[in-house]
Amino acid sequence: MKITEFKQLCNISLSNQGECALLGIAATGHIYAEEYLAEDAIQYAIAPHGEILESGVLSIPDNMVKPYAPFQHPLNYSGGRYRGLREADRVAQWIQPLTIMEKMPLIQALKLTLPPMLLLGIAESRVLSEAQLSDSQSIVCRRVRIAYALPQAQIDANGLPYDYESRLLYLAHTYDTETEAAPSIVTALQGFDSMILQHPIDCIVQGSQLVLADASDGTNKCRILIFEIVVS
Repeated sequence: MKITEFKQLCNISLSNQGECALLGIAATGHIYAEEYLAEDAIQYAIAPHGEILESGVLSIPDNMVKPYAPFQHPLNYSGGRYRGLREADRVAQWIQPLTIMEKMPLIQALKLTLPPMLLLGIAESRVLSEAQLSDSQSIVCRRVRIAYALPQAQIDANGLPYDYESRLLYLAHTYDTETEAAPSIVTALQGFDSMILQHPIDCIVQGSQLVLADASDGTNKCRILIFEIVVS
């Protein structure tokens, strides 16, 4: 059985432009989420059809299906520093390269203005959350750090020179647990059901539905997304 499609059912906007997380899904189907802004936290109880029922400091059920954050994962990768000097840090030896076809949409997604040759590759990959879709497929929320070269060396606040730095991308995509295959970053950037994701952090599969916590991108509010899983 393979997952062929995700159809959007609900797009639930939360209150703030900050971080958010899924706390779990209760036996009743109610979704519990939490949103963080500075030192404050707001909890939400959301009905299965997407209506926010309560918010504030809530009584959270004990027995829930909770997000799974794997300690180790084949997609995890940590290369070197996030900023530094390319030659001194031997970036060419540890960076995971990208093709030209991958670099062009990544430059746009990262809101960079530089030629493709300066986009160096993947400096870090970390699976934040994983949910099983079938015996051979899962979905992952993933943080990827992309390193890029600077046209000229710069000096940081501590007086240290650097000629490359990096930016983060947050992705959600399917993952083949048997072959350890994942779609390209460019494919993952397309989101689900034509919905471009902001910062997908947590995922839970419950029955035929996928629930995602999508944190703010700094412009739009946090949101909880519910998709129907279509299988063949």
